[in-house]
Amino acid sequence: MGHWIYEDKHVYTIEEISQDTGETTVSGRQIGEDMKTQADWSSESVYIDLRRKRLTYVYSCDVYRTNHQQNGIGVFKLVKSSNKLPPNILDGYAVDMIDGDKDPNTEHKVSDEIIGTEEALSKAREIFNA
Repeated sequence: MGHWIYEDKHVYTIEEISQDTGETTVSGRQIGEDMKTQADWSSESVYIDLRRKRLTYVYSCDVYRTNHQQNGIGVFKLVKSSNKLPPNILDGYAVDMIDGDKDPNTEHKVSDEIIGTEEALSKAREIFNA
């Protein structure tokens, strides 16, 4: 779950990182305060640098308010909330190639399993006090 403020409104991201097929994939969506999906994306290529603790991926994104697909790159640090646990926070940004603006985002792992939108948003509101 991720969160940031855009034009004084809460924006959330729900993202799934999977390694089920032997390769890493990233897919997700952006949800507004009105609980409507504003965009969705999937990775084209994913690289995890464990030494530098960094996740980088190239994505294709459909932003619902536009008539074209956007492509970009996500760059995130893998952060541990405790030295005794594996990384469970992604802190970084995504940048669409169409405008070059970095969209900052901090994401927290909330489950090892896929969960529903309502549960995910409830957990996000708790984590981010939103």
